[in-house]
Amino acid sequence: MASCHHGARSKTDRELYVGTVSQDTDNTNMGTLNYDTASIGFLRASTWTADPFLGTIDDVRIYDRALSTAEISALAASPPGACANSAPTLTVNEPDGTSDSVTVGDDYSIDNDLADTDNTVTVAFYYDTDSSGLDGTAISGACATAAEGTSVTCTWDTTGMTPGSYYVYGVTNDGTNPDVTDYSPGQITINAAAITAIYYSVGTDATALYSDTASASSGTLTLNSAAASKIGVGDEIRVGAGADRYYITGRNSSTEFTIQNSAANGGTPWGYEHCVCKHEHHDLPGI
Repeated sequence: MASCHHGARSKTDRELYVGTVSQDTDNTNMGTLNYDTASIGFLRASTWTADPFLGTIDDVRIYDRALSTAEISALAASPPGACANSAPTLTVNEPDGTSDSVTVGDDYSIDNDLADTDNTVTVAFYYDTDSSGLDGTAISGACATAAEGTSVTCTWDTTGMTPGSYYVYGVTNDGTNPDVTDYSPGQITINAAAITAIYYSVGTDATALYSDTASASSGTLTLNSAAASKIGVGDEIRVGAGADRYYITGRNSSTEFTIQNSAANGGTPWGYEHCVCKHEHHDLPGI
């Protein structure tokens, strides 16, 4: 990290400051400072030089008097540009909305550029439903303290995420400057994990009419392939191992149905019955 060291010198008095704090004084009479023997950054006499300064010296100021403590404090409060601490830079590259689709439980790689010329910093990532406000939810794991670098990725485990589309933003801080933030240019879409649904006619568990992988949310069942006339209104759905049971109450398309809890799942019994001896499906009028 860049730092500024301030000093004051007269013919017989020298005092070194780091920031506003005096480090040491020296009252040895150094004689008159002449233009032909003065040097900056190393010791010099008329015939030799020694002890070069290790570092960078900038904004050298020469006064015709020793500065007061108050004057030195004022200089330390507003150092030259070379001594100021530069803020980190952050760009979130991905998700950019292109091929950024995963299923709940999959890993996703967040891509970003993070750099700081003065400090070692990390970035914490969040997901958000929009691209403003910085009011999202923190992402745990590796993306909570992602390291510096160009096109660096951290792995986001989407287990437990609510299906939907999200922006990602990062927040970094070097301990000196205000937070630096950036939103992703696009969204990541997190899809519901596929479930297995088995369909029975109401009133019998004897034979499954149809089985398919599907997703269910907000009262809607979506199959991964067209069901055609294999199932329909009034059939009962048993999801997974059969713990969750629902009735099909409407058909929206060949792959999408509306559903409600069955009596066995704490819902209201559905009044439409199929013949259990032979399954023939006919849509109810108006459905």
